[in-house]
Amino acid sequence: MKKIYMILIAVILIASAIALTSCRNNATDIIPNDTTPEGLPPDPGEEGLETVGGIDSDNDGVRDDPQRFIAQEIESKTAQAILTDYAKNVQKYMVSDEELKNMEEEIIADFSSDITVDCLYAEDPDNAYDIITKMEGILLNTGDRLIAASRAYSLYNKRTPNTLTANEIAVACEKYSNR
Repeated sequence: MKKIYMILIAVILIASAIALTSCRNNATDIIPNDTTPEGLPPDPGEEGLETVGGIDSDNDGVRDDPQRFIAQEIESKTAQAILTDYAKNVQKYMVSDEELKNMEEEIIADFSSDITVDCLYAEDPDNAYDIITKMEGILLNTGDRLIAASRAYSLYNKRTPNTLTANEIAVACEKYSNR
């Protein structure tokens, strides 16, 4: 019986490694390494994968790899603004366990990620799911980032569901159409 568990664990680890490699490769495929359009930071490459925080060379609160994806793949300026805020919201909770404990109340009270997703669905209902899926693949493109985000997401289970009305969400999304 112990042998079966060991084999099962090995299979799970191999599958996880393959999935993680696929996420890394997909992010690289989406953002070509050899081009840096004007106004964008350079591709962080492998160095950008070394820490949970990654590289944010222009200190705008968004790692360089998601920033490049947003600018190069998303045409709508409104959707770009929404995704930039979404990236900031996800990244701010990808911290150490100790920092996360100090932020627990803030995370439970924070619906900003939910609102940005709602705004993206309002802006581009046909493509929002695919865009968010690609964005998550870039934001969570290493095992450490995935673990850090999972710890933060687990705190979301302690909060009450988002009870904003459609009108309140529309008002919250207005700030993106004014950019």
